[in-house]
Amino acid sequence: MELRHLRYFVVVAEELHFRRAAEKLFIAQPALSRQIKLLEEDLNVLLLKRTKRVVLLTEAGKFFYKEVKDLFTAIDLIKTKAKEIESGAAGKIKIGYVGSAMLSVLPKIITKLQKSLPDLHFELHEMTAMVQVEMLKADKIDIGFLRIPRDDKDLIMQTIFTETYSIVLPENHKITTKNFKGLHQLANEKFIFPPRNVGQRYFDTLISLCTAAGFSPIIAHESLFENAIIRLIENDMGISILPSSFNKEFNAKVKFIELKKIPQRLQLSIAWNKDNINPSLLTMIKLIRETVG
Repeated sequence: MELRHLRYFVVVAEELHFRRAAEKLFIAQPALSRQIKLLEEDLNVLLLKRTKRVVLLTEAGKFFYKEVKDLFTAIDLIKTKAKEIESGAAGKIKIGYVGSAMLSVLPKIITKLQKSLPDLHFELHEMTAMVQVEMLKADKIDIGFLRIPRDDKDLIMQTIFTETYSIVLPENHKITTKNFKGLHQLANEKFIFPPRNVGQRYFDTLISLCTAAGFSPIIAHESLFENAIIRLIENDMGISILPSSFNKEFNAKVKFIELKKIPQRLQLSIAWNKDNINPSLLTMIKLIRETVG
């Protein structure tokens, strides 16, 4: 049994006339009759009642016709989906991101992704930049959103968003936006930073900001997560330096003082494995570039 035999049967079942069906299929009528007869012999089932005047479907033929029509509908869907997957408009993409990415451009990208490519399924996984690099190289995620990525010959990286740093202080701290002159005023404060081993370049940048102001920071506490850092600050456990975008997201008793005058800026980048062959990845990258300009 071949698909062409099934297509022949469908046309005969719809026309209930061998000559018209043969004309529609562009084959000779005797050849069409032989093909239907071979199909019935292969199934060992009578599908059509033939007389000199009429052709009728048997009960088995009616059932077979319905199932074959459903089969061809499924085949058409499979072909369409295969083309969409090849073009990147469908399929699946796994996305890694640092939590702070959700405070800038990532929500806008995800919203556009859902609207523009409804058949492209995606998974979001929050993880540190270091873990993202490992997962990208192991092909366990397709694209990562990370801050200050380290250089890696296996990955392609592109900056998509840049923002300032801010000093984050308890709400009742004596330093305010009015009397703040520079980081040197905070030399004796206790700082809360993320561990160096989970984000070496980010950590080193924070240290360099303090060093440029003439002091080495006293690191009293460490935390992987910015929301935990903010809660520690709220409870007078220390101060920190965070992306300015956090100022809009947390309902906490803290204050942000934006460091507009320093040259350093915090970058959010996308990264992907240069050997990744997922067609949806290129579609995702194109959509990101269109979204962020």
